Amino acid sequence: MQSGSHLLTILAIGLAVVLVVVRRLRSLLQTRRLRPELLWMRPAIFAAVSAVALYQSPPNALIDILILCVAAALGAVVGWRKAKMMTIGISPQTGELTVKGSPWAAAIVVGLLALRVLARSALSAEASAWHLNLGLILDTMIILVAAMQMTQAAEMYVRGRTMLREATV
Repeated sequence: MQSGSHLLTILAIGLAVVLVVVRRLRSLLQTRRLRPELLWMRPAIFAAVSAVALYQSPPNALIDILILCVAAALGAVVGWRKAKMMTIGISPQTGELTVKGSPWAAAIVVGLLALRVLARSALSAEASAWHLNLGLILDTMIILVAAMQMTQAAEMYVRGRTMLREATV
């Protein structure tokens, strides 16, 4: 009986995750208002989470630091690319900035989520056998996403401000 309720719980969580992802992807593909002055919020939250994670379990070896640096660099490249794929414009009715995500930007989000799910399921069973540091793996994912968010926000801010400046000249 317990295995049936466990399966039901997993299915319910899976369905909830799918619904949230579908809703998020739909919002990514719709044109919405872009407020450059608020772009700092999400990166600030991720930076705080990253700082807390690294404070609680700082990297022990040079290789750990190098892995985190590679994750930050990879996250920065992915964030910059994701921001470049977004269409930023100025609404002719309101004169405000608008942004619309691309299907490829949405695919990056889905890909990162899939990578996380696959890594979690594979590593939870085999981490001790492979002598992996799960804390480092989690910190790496946090750093990657934080760098991605920071770079994406910075690129969108620069593009948005440039468009507004050119529109007023």
